Amino acid sequence: MSEQFKHTEEAHRERRLRQHKHLFWLLAIAAGLIFFQCYMVAPLIPRLSEVFEIPAQEIALIVPAYMLSYALTALFYGLLSDRFGAGV
Repeated sequence: MSEQFKHTEEAHRERRLRQHKHLFWLLAIAAGLIFFQCYMVAPLIPRLSEVFEIPAQEIALIVPAYMLSYALTALFYGLLSDRFGAGV
């Protein structure tokens, strides 16, 4: 192996594991927030059906409609951020 490509920095296993643990908790919280975001409107469905005078079965379609639009938008945003950078 050539001298210019030698890895001289020592690996700090404990530091890496601590960073992975923080990253895991951050991703777990983000996933939980997305889950709660999708279903927080569910308790409001009976009241929304009264306010808008629409059957509860119809107004309940806002949950999958939101989830589908969120998923499609995330796909396109992922492509755009890969292409142009994360600041899109």
